[in-house]
Amino acid sequence: MTYRMILLILSTLFLHSCSDRSETEDTVSTLPRVEAYICETSEYSPDMSSFGVISPVRKADILPPSESIIRKMYFHEGDAVCEGDILAELDLQQIDLQIKEAEASLQNRESSLELSRRKLAESRRNVESRFHTISSAEIELSKKEAELNRMSDILSNKRKLFDLGGITEDELLSFELNYLEKETLFKQARFSLEIKKIGYREIDLINEGYPPSSDSQQLKLNFTDLNTKVMQAETEMAVSELESARNSLESLRLYREENTIRSPLSGIVVRRLMDEGEKASSEKPIYHICSFDQVYASCRVSEKDLISLRLEQTALISSPVSDRQSIGSINRISPWIESDSGSGEVMILLDNRDGFFRFGQFVQVSIDLEKSVQEIVIPSDSVFEGAAYLLRDNHIFRTDLTTGTPRDGMIPVYEGLTVGDRIVLSPHNGFIDGMEVSLP
Repeated sequence: MTYRMILLILSTLFLHSCSDRSETEDTVSTLPRVEAYICETSEYSPDMSSFGVISPVRKADILPPSESIIRKMYFHEGDAVCEGDILAELDLQQIDLQIKEAEASLQNRESSLELSRRKLAESRRNVESRFHTISSAEIELSKKEAELNRMSDILSNKRKLFDLGGITEDELLSFELNYLEKETLFKQARFSLEIKKIGYREIDLINEGYPPSSDSQQLKLNFTDLNTKVMQAETEMAVSELESARNSLESLRLYREENTIRSPLSGIVVRRLMDEGEKASSEKPIYHICSFDQVYASCRVSEKDLISLRLEQTALISSPVSDRQSIGSINRISPWIESDSGSGEVMILLDNRDGFFRFGQFVQVSIDLEKSVQEIVIPSDSVFEGAAYLLRDNHIFRTDLTTGTPRDGMIPVYEGLTVGDRIVLSPHNGFIDGMEVSLP
């Protein structure tokens, strides 16, 4: 009896032990199985991400130079234009009439100038003729003076003969009359020479401010200049009037050209603001035109990241509505930091010859900051709703993270983890803080 009871007790204990072990194994098999990742630091090159807006590199507001009726407009919104294309024409009838009047005035001034030049040339020939006349008068005066001297000698001899009774009184009187005639002719020749030399005397040059000169050729040039000053002034006035007429005509032609409105650049008509028949003014644009082959992606960058940027640095531009990515380069970095946002503007130049980007379009901007740092880097799929799950004694505990931009499946962690922490890979919404888990 005792033996049977002992055997029964031992059997009961054995069966109870087997039952407890089976329950433990079943409990372990029902725990969530997770994989762990041990946190460690590695060299990481951070990048900067921001949203940007597409804007034109070159743009122009097309303004007419004056008030006028728009006679013709050649382009609509979305049309491509080339530099120099005629965009619109204004009413030019009044200007055309003024141009015809200016052309007639110019022709008249050209004729006046030609006449003045001919008169000046004739005046110079007259001066040259006067030089010859003066020379001839000087020769004639010398001749008259010689005849007078000869007659004076004859008269002196005749008077001596008269005193000796060699000639009669009538004969002496005849010689005296001849002498008086020669004297009169001499005085007339001298007076005529003096008249001819008016304006051709050295005193005339001095009075007009010409420097004294002993060079006969220079004196001749000075006398020519002195005696043609009036015609020179008339010619200069004619030249001035002709130049004024030319300028007036050129001004009208330029004004007409300005009223034939041309595109200052190649690009796209972004907006057409007026229509044919409307009255244009210099204060209201009729077109907005922007270049399209290159565009800017304009974004705001924090002051901290701005110091890491440089001109011509590469940037990756992507569109939220497309999988396409484009490579651009930093073209401008604003020196101005806005106090409210603590950020500055960065302009990224993009090739847009295929017309993919549109003005005002929102884009994602990513720029490598080009500086390596030591950071804790964990797999991107170990972050769930901004947190990771720490593993401690087969239990998980949620910890909020401050992270950077993911790259190549890894993400930097700035706050929330330390080196050596074990975290759960691929957490999901079924995890509960403090939950027990199993590891492989």
